[in-house]
Amino acid sequence: SIKHFVNTGSLLYKLIDDILWTDWDPMAINNTGPRDEYQMYVAKIVSLVESGADREAIANKLYKFETDSMGMDGSIEHCSMVANKILKIFTDFNKSKSH
Repeated sequence: SIKHFVNTGSLLYKLIDDILWTDWDPMAINNTGPRDEYQMYVAKIVSLVESGADREAIANKLYKFETDSMGMDGSIEHCSMVANKILKIFTDFNKSKSH
């Protein structure tokens, strides 16, 4: 499989980075922690979204980050909500690009 190159300077990357920091924030650190705490996950989510993943796939990936990478209990409901927000941003982003 070809590794999907994500442009970390892109607007979409920034938008998704903001959502992970503000809305996802599984460690509840977005008022005190280092701003780049979740940045290692952003590119993976951007790749998923750009490859046409649905809400469930994005939510499952976020949940896997919470439970596997962070060793937390995780909340699939919360991840679904965040995935919805990510897809909405992506849809709006694509609409604005096509004009």
